Amino acid sequence: MDLEPSGSCELWGITPAGWVTDYVIVAVCAVAGCRACMGKDRALTQIFMIFASTTAIAYGTGGAAHMVLYLYKQQGLQCGSSWDEPQNSWMYFWMAALAFGPFSAASLLAMALNMTACSGECGSIGIVLAYAAGAATAAFECYQFAILQLAASGMMSSYFMAAVSAASLFLIVTGGLRLGCGGGLGYLLVSVLFFTAGGLVEHLLAGKLPDAFNHNAVFHVFVTLAVVFAGCAYQANENANVTSPLSSHLSITRPDVEQQSRLVSRGPYQEQDETCCFCISTGKKQPQEWQYVSNSNTNERSE
Repeated sequence: MDLEPSGSCELWGITPAGWVTDYVIVAVCAVAGCRACMGKDRALTQIFMIFASTTAIAYGTGGAAHMVLYLYKQQGLQCGSSWDEPQNSWMYFWMAALAFGPFSAASLLAMALNMTACSGECGSIGIVLAYAAGAATAAFECYQFAILQLAASGMMSSYFMAAVSAASLFLIVTGGLRLGCGGGLGYLLVSVLFFTAGGLVEHLLAGKLPDAFNHNAVFHVFVTLAVVFAGCAYQANENANVTSPLSSHLSITRPDVEQQSRLVSRGPYQEQDETCCFCISTGKKQPQEWQYVSNSNTNERSE
C-alpha cells in the first residue's frame, strides 16, 4: 500500500481484491499452522508456527487497514493521516502489520537455517540473529510510522525481506548441493522464490494494473503460494524424518529429535552411536568405515 501524507483514499490502493486476498493468506496460514501443530521435529515446528502466525497477523491486520480505508471511501469520508484526526482507525491496524511482518520474513530464514545447518550451535546462533534483525526492523518501522513518516512506511521491511530472501536462497542452494534436495529443501526454495518474485512484481506493476485486481492483489497471490510451499517444505521434512519407509528397521532422525541413528563398523572397529544429519532423508554420504544396519542385526552382532 503506497501511503502519502494526504487525506485522499484514492492514492492508497484499497480495492476489495487487495484486502480479500489478504484474508486468503490468513486462511492458508491457519490451515498450515493447524497441520503443523502436532509435528515431531520440535525446533522446526516452533519456527513454522511462528512463521504461520506472524504471517497471518501481518497480512490480516494489513487487510483490515485496507478494508477500513475502503469503507471510508465508500462513505465519502476523508481518511485521517495523523493520530489526532478522525477516521484514523486504519493506522492502528497498519501499525500491527508493520510490527509482525518482519518476524514472518525472519522465520523463513530460520526455517532455511534449521533445514540446512548440521551444526546445532551454528544453526541456533543464526536463528537468534535472524529474529533479532526482524525485531530491529519492526521497531524501526513502528517508530517511523508513529512519528507519521507515512510515505516511508514498509520500505525498511522490503529491504529486510530482500536480504532474507538472498540469505535463504544462498543457504538452500549450498545446502542442496551439500545435502541433496530432500527433506523439503526443494519446496522451501520455491517458497522463497515466490516471496521474492511477489515483491518484484508489486514494485514493478504498481499503478499499472486495473483497480479490479491491482498490484497489491497480485502480490498477495504470490505470498499465498509462498505460504503453501513453505507448508509443503515443513511437511516433507516431517515425513522424511518421522515416517520414512525405513523407520521400522532403522532408528533414523534429525539431531534435534530424541532418537538417534546407530552406525556399525564394516571392519574390526567397535560399535558406536553417532548423530546423523540428513543422512537418510537427503542421501548424504557417510564416512567409508561406517554403514547403517538394522537394530535386530545390531543386537545379533552384540551377542
